[in-house]
Amino acid sequence: MASSSAATITMPCSPKKLHSPNWLKLPWDLTGSILFRLGAIEIMTSVQMVCKSWLDICKDPLMWKTIDMHNDGDPDTDLDLEQMCCDVVDRSYGQLLDINIEYFGCDELLPYITASLIWRQTEYMVDMKCEGCVNAVKNKFQIVNGVKSVEVDLSNQVVRILGSTPVKIMTEALEQTDRKARLIGQGVLEALRTTTSLAFRSEYPNLVIDICACSTANLGESRALIFDS
Repeated sequence: MASSSAATITMPCSPKKLHSPNWLKLPWDLTGSILFRLGAIEIMTSVQMVCKSWLDICKDPLMWKTIDMHNDGDPDTDLDLEQMCCDVVDRSYGQLLDINIEYFGCDELLPYITASLIWRQTEYMVDMKCEGCVNAVKNKFQIVNGVKSVEVDLSNQVVRILGSTPVKIMTEALEQTDRKARLIGQGVLEALRTTTSLAFRSEYPNLVIDICACSTANLGESRALIFDS
């Protein structure tokens, strides 16, 4: 009788799984340092959409002290670069030092950028009934970026806010206190208006707006505009 032996099958070793780093678990400051090196357009169109953590980092005013909106100058781009520029300037909350608006800068955009650096007084009519309401409003604005001071007139139910915070952000902050709020108006105090040039010199000595290759006649081919006059 012929003998038979069972064939031995040797299975190949499975390759070791490669573990790629989880970029979402990096420390906040390290992630911010990495994202800071990207351009504003890339951050606004893709990076901030990765996850909520990255979105929060991309909203940090420290991310927008320098705004680089470098682009290839394509006139057929679908991106509204002027609106995007306004959005990132708003995120800087008055801390802007350097901005590149190459190829798309215009006369209408420059005043918006400079206005973001000037403290404005904004007044709201707010439904308040007691000192507890006053404290709730004041405490809320302690954590709002760009707010320098808050004055509350309980008898007239008026809240006056001094700073560079966009109106939309201040309105949302008041609504989060569960109180009805109505915008009365906003303006630059005369004392601030008369010292604007000094403020730019002392607080923003290095502010540079790069307008290289802008297409408007007034801007021409100037390389930079420094607000220190």
